[in-house]
Amino acid sequence: MKRISHFNTARDKTLHIETEGAIVNIRVGLQDFEGHEVTSVEILPDNHCAGDPKWTLDGSINNRLIKPLS
Repeated sequence: MKRISHFNTARDKTLHIETEGAIVNIRVGLQDFEGHEVTSVEILPDNHCAGDPKWTLDGSINNRLIKPLS
């Protein structure tokens, strides 16, 4: 297992991961219009490989983790 810590204190707010079957982008330090802290997780399935079966995503491409206001 490879472990990476990625927080809103990072210089680069986007973590870009290229993995077998997908590209995963994680964006930290975002806010919604109500002021909630938001982390965005985007999963882009790899369906452009010639000769390989296409990957499909069982879920959502765009996902948001929202922290409630205290």
